[in-house]
Amino acid sequence: MKIGKRRFFIVLFVAILAMLIGYIAFRATYLETMELGQNYINVFWQNIKYMTVALIANFVIIYSMIYFNNIRIKKGLKDFFEQEKKKMPKLLNKSIAFISAIIISAFTSSFILEKAMLCFNSAQFGVQDPIFGFDIGYFIFQKPFIELTIWYFLIAMIALLIYTIIYYITTFNIFFDGIDRKTLKDSQLIKQITTFIMVIAILFAGLILVKTQGIATEKFLTLQDSQSTYSLYGAGFTDVTVKLWGYRILSIVIIASIYLAIKAFKEGKTKKLILYIGVVPCYLVAMFFVLVMFQAVFVTTNQLDKEKEYIEANIQYTKNAYGIDIEEVNLSTTSENITSQNLEQYADVINNIAIVSEDIVLKDLQNGQTAKGYYSYRNSQIGKYFINGKEQLVYLSPREIVSSNRNL
Repeated sequence: MKIGKRRFFIVLFVAILAMLIGYIAFRATYLETMELGQNYINVFWQNIKYMTVALIANFVIIYSMIYFNNIRIKKGLKDFFEQEKKKMPKLLNKSIAFISAIIISAFTSSFILEKAMLCFNSAQFGVQDPIFGFDIGYFIFQKPFIELTIWYFLIAMIALLIYTIIYYITTFNIFFDGIDRKTLKDSQLIKQITTFIMVIAILFAGLILVKTQGIATEKFLTLQDSQSTYSLYGAGFTDVTVKLWGYRILSIVIIASIYLAIKAFKEGKTKKLILYIGVVPCYLVAMFFVLVMFQAVFVTTNQLDKEKEYIEANIQYTKNAYGIDIEEVNLSTTSENITSQNLEQYADVINNIAIVSEDIVLKDLQNGQTAKGYYSYRNSQIGKYFINGKEQLVYLSPREIVSSNRNL
């Protein structure tokens, strides 16, 4: 059997196998939907339509990237075959691109579709983020898809870089006994590798910029008293002043550093190459040192005052998120007493205050019973027992408490 026919049958087998697995998955989902009810069939077909579009788009993108990358590889290998005065054989291209696109798109299309649907069916909240000026809806709908898209192409570029190197090495080992060093240095292989590295650096810098938009959901302040610890989430003074701009500058430093390093490599300047590569880790160490010192010197010494503006914003946005629309009134016990009119006026607020909760009951039990050595409690349901496999309430009299070490 000729090699061309063998490739054709391999590709045909993979295509048939993919269609068979797709049909089994389709049939299983259809039967599951039928069990839920006839009313869900329209939703099922709508999901199938969206998934089909996602699969085709994902397949086309992956196939195109691998196909055109293989064309560049062939052009690069042509110089080596011409130097060795060998006839260039027909190398794999379409078959590898087709099989790889089918496998990768089958595994990645579902979670890409989930993020894409959120992005393309987004809504505006009408409330802007105070730091970036974006509508809150951007962080819920668009940002996850943008981040996923960058990750998608970043991983694709890294995979293509590794694939290109393996393709060249495999071809060298099969068709050549040795490679001239000068030819290798001036070949398309080096240009392709440096191009991939530059694109990866740009994508990574873009990912850092998108990731910095997540500082609004990080913990920036911890309050602690004798009994409890509270954490506030959002952007704090250090985040907005140093961290945000530090990472923005980092994205520029990464692109500039990689560009200059590639330029130094092409010019054969090894010392400059090492210097430019070392700029990024040095910048990260310096930024970490600045963050720690800024927090320790300018913030921690008077943290509540420095974070006052951000705490107020945190409280306000929390109220907006949970729909807490109440008026805050400070009542002084020295100059003003709580009257019946106050109770009537703020009846809704008082009714929503949890006077008794599990934590309060447990603290009372520990103070009143456990501390005196009478009994030890682990939950607030002190009369609940499992009897014959059923949870039942049981009355406990003082005579039945025989040991202070007994636990519920």
